[in-house]
Amino acid sequence: MRKQFPYDGNFDPPAPVLPLRVAAPGREDAVLLPALVDTGADCTLIPRAVSRHLALRRIDRLRLEGIEGIARPAPDEFVEDNAGSILIWNNTTQISYIDVTYYRKSAPQALMIILAILALTGLVLIGQYYTSISLI
Repeated sequence: MRKQFPYDGNFDPPAPVLPLRVAAPGREDAVLLPALVDTGADCTLIPRAVSRHLALRRIDRLRLEGIEGIARPAPDEFVEDNAGSILIWNNTTQISYIDVTYYRKSAPQALMIILAILALTGLVLIGQYYTSISLI
């Protein structure tokens, strides 16, 4: 069976969003949530209110380390402790989706190194160009 779903225009750029049925193992009570299809995701997040409503028990705790990024909308609380960074949104019933884009803390430094290498390469090419036309 094959079914097609349109991209959600609320994302920029538009992204694939599918209905996701979330339920506790062995129970009929479930919640249908819109889920962003992200093949590079390391984890799946659901609103705390849904977790409480379904009486889901915590199996493990995820530690996020060495990442920074942008969260839209901004979280109501941001906590950083020994476990890592924790973003908390309190009233998620008014939010259609939460977008968290993250990158490693070393990403800005790596970008600066790449830009410096490109700038040096450009200067070398310009130097070679002017050297070659002055020899003519």
